[in-house]
Amino acid sequence: MTVNAAGEAPQERHCLIFNMRIAGYFLLLIVASPGVSVADAAEPDPLPSTQDDAIDLARNGEFDDALRILRALREADPTDSTLLHEETVVLGWAHQDRLALENGKLIHLGSAPGYVLSTVARSARNTGEFEMAAHWYSTLLARDAANLDARLGLAMTHADAGDPEQAWRVIAAAPDDHQDAVPLRLTEAYLYEREDRFMEALASYQRVLDVESENRQALRGAALVLRMALLPTQALALAREHAGILDDEEVLQLKADVTALQIRHGTQSSYPAPRRYEGTDQALSGIDSLLARPDLDQALRLRLRYDRIVALTDRLLMADAIAAFEALPTDPGQVPAYVLAGVARAWLYEQQPKRARDALELAVAKEPGNIEYRFQLFFVYTDLQDPIRALDLAETLLAGLPATNRVAGSRVVKGNASHLRAAIMVGLAQAFADQLADSQEYFELLLEQVPHNANVRQELASVYRWRGWLDRSLSEYAQVLAIEPDLMAARIGNAHAHLDSRNYTPVELEIRALSEYHGNERAVINLTERWQTHNSHELTVDAEVGESSGPTFGEDQYRLNAVWFSKPIASRYRVLVNTHDAFAGFPEGDARRRRVGAGVEYRYRRWLASARLSADRSSGDLGFRGSFDYRVSDLFSFGANLETDSNATPLRGERVGVSSDLVGLNAVYARHESTMLRAKLTYQDFSDGNAGSSIFLGAEQRLFGGPNYKLTMTAEASLEERDRDDVAYFSPQSGFSWRAGLRNEWLMFRRHDFRLTHRLTGTVGQYDQSGFSASDIWSLGYEFRADINQRWSTHIGVSRRSNVYDGGREYASFLVAGFSGRF
Repeated sequence: MTVNAAGEAPQERHCLIFNMRIAGYFLLLIVASPGVSVADAAEPDPLPSTQDDAIDLARNGEFDDALRILRALREADPTDSTLLHEETVVLGWAHQDRLALENGKLIHLGSAPGYVLSTVARSARNTGEFEMAAHWYSTLLARDAANLDARLGLAMTHADAGDPEQAWRVIAAAPDDHQDAVPLRLTEAYLYEREDRFMEALASYQRVLDVESENRQALRGAALVLRMALLPTQALALAREHAGILDDEEVLQLKADVTALQIRHGTQSSYPAPRRYEGTDQALSGIDSLLARPDLDQALRLRLRYDRIVALTDRLLMADAIAAFEALPTDPGQVPAYVLAGVARAWLYEQQPKRARDALELAVAKEPGNIEYRFQLFFVYTDLQDPIRALDLAETLLAGLPATNRVAGSRVVKGNASHLRAAIMVGLAQAFADQLADSQEYFELLLEQVPHNANVRQELASVYRWRGWLDRSLSEYAQVLAIEPDLMAARIGNAHAHLDSRNYTPVELEIRALSEYHGNERAVINLTERWQTHNSHELTVDAEVGESSGPTFGEDQYRLNAVWFSKPIASRYRVLVNTHDAFAGFPEGDARRRRVGAGVEYRYRRWLASARLSADRSSGDLGFRGSFDYRVSDLFSFGANLETDSNATPLRGERVGVSSDLVGLNAVYARHESTMLRAKLTYQDFSDGNAGSSIFLGAEQRLFGGPNYKLTMTAEASLEERDRDDVAYFSPQSGFSWRAGLRNEWLMFRRHDFRLTHRLTGTVGQYDQSGFSASDIWSLGYEFRADINQRWSTHIGVSRRSNVYDGGREYASFLVAGFSGRF
């Protein structure tokens, strides 16, 4: 049965006038019947069997008995058209519209009373037979153009059939004296509702109420239209003011609508930070109160549970939202899309992206036109390390959204925020795919088109940071925050950039400010965890053990280095303690070095420096280690180091009491994350009168970069000279070597901070030592690395090397391992 926006069957809209006419007709029929008086008609018949009895039963709502009598009478006299007419009318009263239509096929249009034609027309409309309904209503109007019921029925039939223009033409053709009639105004409201023009419908209801302030149909219609216009609070107030216009179930539905609106309002409104959850908390309280009612309809109860899940996700009570979702009595396939999208947020927050993906893909399948779900799905794909699908989704969104919006009939053109949002996602997808150069170029071009857009600029700032350009990144963040100081993404990105550049005070202040009201936002949690990791103790241990086919540096070797750093002191300083153990076996005897050191490290902005004293654990001989690095710009940095009693002294020399002091200068040019050049100049002075210097040049160029695989070409060259070659350790008067190779890195597995990585490195080259012919050299190494989380990582690997010393080839194999941790 067709139902109007007010929740009524359309045929009931004017049933009062119609029923009065029918009642009058049958009263007249009873009074005028030969041999029957009013008094006689009032006396009950113990065995009802007459036409009048059937009508009385029907008017009392006993339709089955009435229809049984009328059928029996028709069987006894099938030619009596009056019985056919009355049975048809009673079928209409009983809402047996299909049977009424069957009777309508037997009724003669020209001779049947108007009320019968009206009944058949209404039944046709109720069953969706709009063409038939229009024909019967039109027949009525042809008889009497002033028949308001027929005109209004015809207008509503056209509206139900999806032809509002024809419906309005029928209304406009009403006689002038009908234009302000209450039934016509009510029908106008119905037509507006069918077109979703709720404010116009409300205005029509108000015109009725201006004339009849207690018109129940207008009051009810106004309340339900307010609900459809997303004004449930006003609808509820109207229902409370005029008790009875809505039933108890409809009032409960309105209360549920109010809580749903509070959820939406709490999410979308820009509350002051201390009150940001005020609306959502009110909604949750309202939902819980309604759910506590024992008389709640099950369908409404389920809807409230759905809304509660969404409210919990908006409140960032993600574990509670997931628990509430998993407790639902329905299959996920039956859950509305908005609930699936809400719980997907919760799963993504709780670092369960696969479940978030499944829920969101189901939501998109249910509502393919909802772009918000697809925007949300983009970040799920990136979290799953699926940049190809993320980029494809972003590009599809961008292609399907117009760049501008224009209201029909208006000359004003506005930018489409959704189009720009999709454009930003394309650039982010490139960055997440580790195509940082492409992402940078994309955002720079996009920023030229929208130079004042803070979101585009802050994303470009992030790309600059990921490329290692901290100065450029901080400059862009500063411009964004000068315009939009509360932009969360820019505040968090700016804090990360300051942490990278060792400017710790702004980071601490920002985290305090963000944590006060946004501490449970995932991005703030991630920043806070990184800051806590930074403020922890640090321990790094590296070890190497192996053997060589020659004695130059020892046939058997091992080395162990361990460094402990304290928590930061005054944000810039850390105390450090280190130990160094090394062993090598030579034909003439074994050599060992055991040193321990302690000192302090300084970290602030562009500077990184350390100074420490070290001592031999056996002899107590003291040494000094000092170094600094200074970042000149995003591209250049340089440094220096000084060591006395250096650990760079060959163990074969240290075995016979030789020590050395060392000074070095170094410089780095890092164009970006894919290109780097290094240079180092070293001078070493030995205690046996020997001295040497060396120059080292190195370069790296990434040939291929992706989220799961990177291929980098490496090259290095070194030149060394020594004053003496008649010493106990390897000391060529001069030597030149070069190497070139490839480094392959595979990301085997990743889930958030947990990573498993393979690295395979191979190099080939030559070594040319004075007094000997140049010889080929090579190396091959494999490393497996496990990053457990932000705090702990470990690695293990093997290597095989072939080198030439004094014209003799030696092969060496090593096992390397180590770990680092923050605690």
